Parts: sequence; structure tokens; C-alpha cells
Amino acid sequence: MKNNLVSWCPPPEGWVKLNADGSFVSRDSNGGAGFVARDCNGHFLFAGASDCRGVDPLYSELCGIRSALTEAKKAGLPRVILESDSSSAVHLVGGGISKNAPRGSKQLVQQCQDLRDSFPEIIIQHTYREGNSVADRLAVVGRQSGRTQFFERFIELPDAVTKDNVVFDMNGGASVRPGKL
Repeated sequence: MKNNLVSWCPPPEGWVKLNADGSFVSRDSNGGAGFVARDCNGHFLFAGASDCRGVDPLYSELCGIRSALTEAKKAGLPRVILESDSSSAVHLVGGGISKNAPRGSKQLVQQCQDLRDSFPEIIIQHTYREGNSVADRLAVVGRQSGRTQFFERFIELPDAVTKDNVVFDMNGGASVRPGKL
């Protein structure tokens, strides 16, 4: 078994990377969504966290993507790379047909696709969970807080863990992803 090192990679110059994630607890259908936007130097631009009452983990992931794309659109960003650690969400938003989405997620997938189509240049890609730690933490914050939060400055981020993850990524830190047998 070989372990791999995974790190967050900055976008090319002139692009902004959006990382989005969802968090879901099945026992109470309690979900959360989080996202972060960073530039080619890894500098924090903005982030968000929100609760998301959904039917399943995919719905929470899609809420994170919708929030990230909505805020990027509001900010007037013309070139974005969107990353999520949900391969299903990436497939559905990136090129899938919304009618193939699970029943409770069809409208949300269509909203994400409409937002996707509104950008002059957009790349949607999968990343491993280890490369998505900031968005993951923000999704948990959104789920636990039960409210929508928007952070325009690094100093406003909700806790030390989130701030440490941003700095870790910006400095090229890598996390171990266990390999398969």
C-alpha cells in the first residue's frame, strides 16, 4: 500500500479557485455547505458557510457549489476553477444532465448548471478531500451554526482551524491520503 501526498493547488494567474463542500448528518437530515475563493497566490478572497436542510449528502454538496458560484458571480469573477470532493456533484454540475439527478436534487443541479453557464470561462473538477480542507471545515461550521455566514476578510473566518487550513494550503502544505491495497 502506497500513501499519496495531496495538497491544495493554486489556480493559474488570472483565475480564481473556488473550493466547495457539503456536510451531512443522516440521523437528523442536518446539512451544511461551505466554500472558499482564493487567487493564484493562495490568498483568501472570500468564503461562506450555511446550513442546508437536505435529503442526502449530495444535496449538501450541491448547496456548497451553488453558494460558491453565486458569490463568484456577484463578485464579477470571469475565470473560475470550481473544485469539489464529490465526484457525483462534479459530474452532475460539470456536464451531467439534471434529469439524471436524484429526485430531491434536480432543481438544485439545474440552478448550478445555469450558474456554470453564466461564466465566460469555468473549469469544474474533482479534488480529494485532503485538498479541500477549508471548504470541508466551513461546511461543518454551516451545519453546526444553523445559519448563513459570509466572510469577506481572512480575519473574519469563524475559527482558528479554518484560518490554519488556509495558511497551510497557501504555504503548499500536503496531507497524506492512504493508498489502496
